[in-house]
Amino acid sequence: MERLHQDREFTVESIVGSRLSKMIACYDDDKDAGNPIVFYAQFSNESNWHKFFLDLSAAFWDLLPTDDIIDEFQDEGYRFDTILEDMTNQIVVDAFAFVPDGTECAGIDIVFSDGCRFVIRCVHDDNGHHTEAKQIR
Repeated sequence: MERLHQDREFTVESIVGSRLSKMIACYDDDKDAGNPIVFYAQFSNESNWHKFFLDLSAAFWDLLPTDDIIDEFQDEGYRFDTILEDMTNQIVVDAFAFVPDGTECAGIDIVFSDGCRFVIRCVHDDNGHHTEAKQIR
């Protein structure tokens, strides 16, 4: 595994101009199954997988060889679901992490050529913190 980014703000230049091949969300079966904890994506410009996630005020983006990703997908206690199937083959025009004004919780946005965005936010509420993700058209 190679850590590409670990910060409050960064841009992921390496995927700009590539097409989304597949995205997978990982859920912890022991916690609220509706909130993903880690995301994995593969893009047309390389065979490696991208792993990204949030932890309160920081965002993380890693690069994993295919052999490593197979091991991660076999972890017990987690569920892996393919997401954004309708976005397959869409071109990425921007990908970045930031901390929105007035919050201390990180976010990641992936923007596609058709104007659609995939947004991931760390939300802090009375129950602690969790990650929420959604597609915005």
